This record gives sequence, C-alpha cells and structure tokens, in this order.
Amino acid sequence: MADIQKLTKICEDAAKKFAADRSKENMVALMNALENGLVFVPVMTDQKITPEMLEASKEDGKLVLPQGTTIKNHLLQTTEGDLIFPVFTNANEITAENMKDQVLLMPFYECAKVVMKSEGKIKGAVVNPFTDNIGIIEGLLKTCVERTEALKKAKESGQLKKVKVTEKEFHTIVRNQIEMRNLPTMVYKERQSFVQKLIDQRGDLLFNMYRSAYGSQVPFPYEKKEFAVMSLNVRENFELISIDLPSGKSSDTFCYKIYITWDKDKDEFHYFVMQKQKKETSFAELEENGNIARIGEAPAEGTELGAVMDYLGMND
Repeated sequence: MADIQKLTKICEDAAKKFAADRSKENMVALMNALENGLVFVPVMTDQKITPEMLEASKEDGKLVLPQGTTIKNHLLQTTEGDLIFPVFTNANEITAENMKDQVLLMPFYECAKVVMKSEGKIKGAVVNPFTDNIGIIEGLLKTCVERTEALKKAKESGQLKKVKVTEKEFHTIVRNQIEMRNLPTMVYKERQSFVQKLIDQRGDLLFNMYRSAYGSQVPFPYEKKEFAVMSLNVRENFELISIDLPSGKSSDTFCYKIYITWDKDKDEFHYFVMQKQKKETSFAELEENGNIARIGEAPAEGTELGAVMDYLGMND
C-alpha cells in the first residue's frame, strides 16, 4: 500500500508544482512523474465495484472484476467540442458527482494508450480538470507511450537505457500541436470569427499563441517580427490569408508557411501547410474532417501562393 501511495503522491506533487509555475522544466518533471506514477480514473461499468473488491486491490493495486465486465471511461468535452480524457492525482480532486461512484487507480501510461488508440477521437488528456486543469497534448501522450514501451523492451532485453524528452523534441511537439491541430481546429470550428480575428490582429495573435504554449518561464526562441500575416482579396468575396512562420531553430519538423482560404459566398474554408521535415518538404491540406491530404512536395520559394491557387482551380 505504501508503494501505491508513493506512486500517486509523486504525480500529485508534480501537478501542483506545475500548476503554480507552468514552466517547461516543470512540465518535463510532471510528464516524468506521470509516466512512473498512478492516477485516479473515473469509469462506468456494468458491474458495481464493491468495497470488498477495493479492499482486495489494496494488496497489490490490482482490481479484479467479474469476467465479462464492460468498462467505459468518462470523457470531458471542451468548448470546441473536442473529447478529453480526465485523470486525477487524488480522489478528492474528483468533485463531479457522476464521476465519484466508480474510480480506478491506473498507470498514466495506460490512459495515454487509450487516447492514442482512439485514432484522433480523443484529443488529449487533462490532469485535475476541476482544479489545476493541466492539459496534456496528444504529442506528449504519444511520447509517453513510446518511452514507456521502449523502457519495457529495454528491461526485458536487459539493456536498460535512460530516455528523456529533449529540448528539440519539446519544440517539435509544441509546433506540431499548434500548426497541425490547434490552428486548423480554430479555422474550421470558429470559422469567420477566428479568421477575421487573424486578419485584424495579424502576427500579434500568432506570436501570443506560440508564446503562451511555452509557459511563463520557458525560454521562447522566436521574435514577434518572425510571424507575418497578409490578407489578399484574390477575387470578390474570396479571401486568402498568407502566414509566414519562424524557422524551426530547435526543431527538424515545422510549418514555415500556412495558407487559409475563405470563400465568403459559400462559407467555405481551406487550410494548407508548407512543412519541412528534416531535409524534405511537403505541401498538404488539413481537411475539416481531420484528415491530412498530402498534395506533394512543397513548391519552390516564391511560388507557394500560385500552387495553392492552382490546386483550388482558380488560375484557369
């Protein structure tokens, strides 16, 4: 039992420390604690979890349910409509009445696996949503799963190696989350409201979005002048927004140009990226249904706008 308390306490302490100071260092420490610790997870089952079952689980932390029991996770929904997997570092953090009845103690790694296996239906996790409200983006969950599985394999093979999230990996995760998920989600869900805000605030809006993703004390590698937004009326009631983003600096994978089109007559939006992946480049559209449609290699510098117009059939 003492070991179980220790494994929940390290998560609770790390969560509270990050909630008080949302720095990159504290996020790394939180992820390390979660990967090695246990969290409380509210569930719904078709079999009641009895006090006897819980008492028996205190011996080794394993809850034995009747054969054939169906277990479903409680999910929360963001204001944008995204599903998020809630976890708690202490049972007292669970204040929602519909979540209190049946709670399991699970390795955080198993929760991350549930999110990854949902194939995009669940967008991430949140730690202590009713108090600390710490969002864990999908990229960090993927890293958690990969690191834990690599550690298991290393233990099994007798070749245990220490694996850490590097600063380059952190930059890559943050940029991928903003450029390939957050921005297109805002374009397609908020539509005119967000696009008009982007046109009005231009680079300031993007700079602040990227800056906030790094936390209050994280070394931020970009300057405001590196974010440029230009709006073009390519024809009546058709707006094209061109976005120039900073180079990756500490990341091998990043978008250097984004194009958003807005057909006002049809209320139709498109989101295109020019992305660098190490020595390769790609030109892709992120569709409203979440699919990524790769169009081909990114066009030569200076011809990107024409390539977008050609793809949309507007240069005929």
